[in-house]
Amino acid sequence: MRRAERTRRRDLATIADASASATTSDPNDAVADVDYVATSLPASQAAIVLLVDAFDFRIDEVADMLDVTPNAVKGALQRGRASLRTFADGPAPAVRRAPPSELVSRFIDAFNRRDIEAIASLHAVDSSADIVGVGVLRGRAIIHDDALSQWQVDPRPQRAEAGEFAGEPVVFVFEPADGGERLHRLDRYGERDGALHWVRTYYYTRELIAEAGAALGIGYATHPRITTG
Repeated sequence: MRRAERTRRRDLATIADASASATTSDPNDAVADVDYVATSLPASQAAIVLLVDAFDFRIDEVADMLDVTPNAVKGALQRGRASLRTFADGPAPAVRRAPPSELVSRFIDAFNRRDIEAIASLHAVDSSADIVGVGVLRGRAIIHDDALSQWQVDPRPQRAEAGEFAGEPVVFVFEPADGGERLHRLDRYGERDGALHWVRTYYYTRELIAEAGAALGIGYATHPRITTG
């Protein structure tokens, strides 16, 4: 991988958008720092954005490192850059909405009853759960035995509600605070064949939770930060 040749690192606060088709004149806030990227993006996107934009690896080198195709790297890089650009542009719109599907409605109902068996049953057998900034769990059984089982014994009251954040459907999770509620976390998700194909839980992501809470006009929790080094 010739890492010895890759000792030059750009200032992460001034990384430019490397896309040849980019038209923005000042994309210098694409990446603020390693921790922000790692906790704001899904793990695979964060790794690719940092390897390409921060450490100057080529697309083909990253594809070889991660054992994926160059096209997969390009796709993840574009999505990651787009998300970071959205975050850099200021608070993203966040709204509460009715559940967009029967599946999401059932998920919220099961969540609010803290019924992990019902939640697990909504996941596809090969579903994945990305605890952003921590790691990815793969498979319904592992998600049940790990993340869901730990969450079930969390004593803090929590309430889920459907919504939208930065143009994507999400599930907001609230907790009691000062006679009202504050944002505890948010989940993004993907559906396939009537089941949850993937879920990304944003809990250890202070900047993103703060942004969503501000957009909703409520307070937000500041959970311990997970660092990358």
